[in-house]
Amino acid sequence: MTRTLPSAALALLLTGLVPAAAHAQAAPAAPAAAAPATVASAYFAENRDITRRETLLALWGECGLPDEGFERCDDPAIREAVLADHREAIDLGIHGVPAVRIDPNPIATVGAHPLEAYRRWFLKELGSV
Repeated sequence: MTRTLPSAALALLLTGLVPAAAHAQAAPAAPAAAAPATVASAYFAENRDITRRETLLALWGECGLPDEGFERCDDPAIREAVLADHREAIDLGIHGVPAVRIDPNPIATVGAHPLEAYRRWFLKELGSV
């Protein structure tokens, strides 16, 4: 299903699918750290429609983010970063979140895993460099 932007862009932004640099452009670091969990809870536990701009604005406030930062989700550069990440995920066959992939490995791990599993994976990859 096609979703309209900027709501879809902000949803992806808040769920952590935008690179850290683009994410940092949209919101201050400390309050933004709570955003992925807040959006996930709103969507999965509370059945809130995170494609609606009004819902995202409410979540933005719940995360303690400054009101004046919300319009940054309309920034064409951020929109393009979101769409580029989405295209890359689709090209890699990724259709769920969270998804983690370490370059140059084209295979991603999809789904939530214990932190220790990610730690072992990263350390194994670092050892092979």
